[in-house]
Amino acid sequence: MCSLVQSVNIQPPDSTTLKAEWDTITVEYSQEPPGEKNFSFSSNVVSVVLAPQRSTWCLDGVSSTVVIPPGSICLYSVPQIWWQWEQPAKSLHVTLADSLLTKVATDFSISGKVDLEHRLVFTDPTILNISFMLKSEVENGGIAGKLYTESLANVLAIHLLRNYSEVVVPKARIALGVPALEQLKRPALAMTLA
Repeated sequence: MCSLVQSVNIQPPDSTTLKAEWDTITVEYSQEPPGEKNFSFSSNVVSVVLAPQRSTWCLDGVSSTVVIPPGSICLYSVPQIWWQWEQPAKSLHVTLADSLLTKVATDFSISGKVDLEHRLVFTDPTILNISFMLKSEVENGGIAGKLYTESLANVLAIHLLRNYSEVVVPKARIALGVPALEQLKRPALAMTLA
């Protein structure tokens, strides 16, 4: 049993954080020495572990310790989690505005509240690739522009809704020229043959 510690998150002097914000997405690339933090979330956050780390977290009074390999994804849809890491941490955090998920869901005629699953330490090559493209934008000052980052945010939101939500998917909307979420779930080869 564990409990969340009420603490102030102070950035150590030997940590580095690069952060960029756009209308519906915030990307934060950080490198930190061993430590611990209480993370509070007001929106869904996708985190990518970029360096191996042995970590302990506390969620809903239960703690777990695990070795996390680089490239692992964590999807946070809970309001708060306590996290401790034993090695220097290098990670990328992508915060999606609720309005983005709502807009994408509306575009696909999905009504009601859209909730993403809370998942810790899994792999997903699509999330990893989109995250690396967003990391590049943070590192180069957003040189590709708003259209590029908004496009990546939309692709990420669609991928998350397809794979990590409990939404009811509507039937095809071919008449409007917009493929339904069901069609997006099919492999690319099947789509070209259809």
